[in-house]
Amino acid sequence: MTRLLKFEHRDLTSAGPRSISLVLVFPQNFKIRVLDPDLQEQSEDLKRDCTDFSERVASLSGIVKEYVEHLELQRGRIDAEKMQAVGLR
Repeated sequence: MTRLLKFEHRDLTSAGPRSISLVLVFPQNFKIRVLDPDLQEQSEDLKRDCTDFSERVASLSGIVKEYVEHLELQRGRIDAEKMQAVGLR
């Protein structure tokens, strides 16, 4: 049995009144959670998506690094051919 307790706090000391809601969840395993289970699931989904995105960016970075190294190698070959062609004149 999951029990939700909602608390509301009105902060009147700041520039303007604001309301802060806090949800405490007591699921069957008796772990106290501050987030609503739906919000926690969304947060975990976002975390997985961010991890996946970071891995993809790291993979792309590796591909770009290999490509730049290949271009540098080609540039060296082209420069050598240019020098050889200038020397033949």
